[in-house]
Amino acid sequence: MEAVIAGKADLAVTTRNLKDFEIKKSATIMGTPIGLDGLILAVSNSLPLVSLSFEQIVAIWTRTISNWKQLGGPDLPIVVIGRTKAYDPIQLFADFMKLDCKQGES
Repeated sequence: MEAVIAGKADLAVTTRNLKDFEIKKSATIMGTPIGLDGLILAVSNSLPLVSLSFEQIVAIWTRTISNWKQLGGPDLPIVVIGRTKAYDPIQLFADFMKLDCKQGES
């Protein structure tokens, strides 16, 4: 995005929407969605859970919920594995869930 904004490139590809600050930096930048991403939150099938709600996922990510027991599972800590904030799918997830991306930062 920076190269397009700076006029050093005509086109950039990203897996996220343009940020407000990027749009403000350039009067001519525009984003054109060409597809939809699917994000999967994988949970071990050894846990007796049928599903997780949006609110439960947010609580896990923000560490408000930190033990599977809080969700009806065994008394075990929840270990969240993610990639750095710069990894676009994590940023996409955080944007969609309206979350700060600190959990996946390294």
